[in-house]
Amino acid sequence: MTTLQTVIYISFRWLGINPDGYPEMLFENKIIWIDPAGEIIAEYLKSRPVPGEGCVSGSGKIPVLETPYGRIATTICFDMDFANLINQAGKSYRFIHIWQFFAQ
Repeated sequence: MTTLQTVIYISFRWLGINPDGYPEMLFENKIIWIDPAGEIIAEYLKSRPVPGEGCVSGSGKIPVLETPYGRIATTICFDMDFANLINQAGKSYRFIHIWQFFAQ
């Protein structure tokens, strides 16, 4: 009998607001990374909200994660329009763009 071990990194997008601060408080548009042990290893707040979006601005520092599979970096949506953010990932990187659009 053998054991199959899967090693994965998970990221998910989180949109949230503290209900006690609504509607004055801005919401958070964030990516959270979880390592194979189930630990949160990075959080990234969108650095460049679209004008009028109503979310908190992040620090402008993209977390770059070193993994056995290579470096992983994350941005959100409009952040991709700013070379100073994207260049933090380095000159040699793989790019996965995920766009989720909800039409009403």
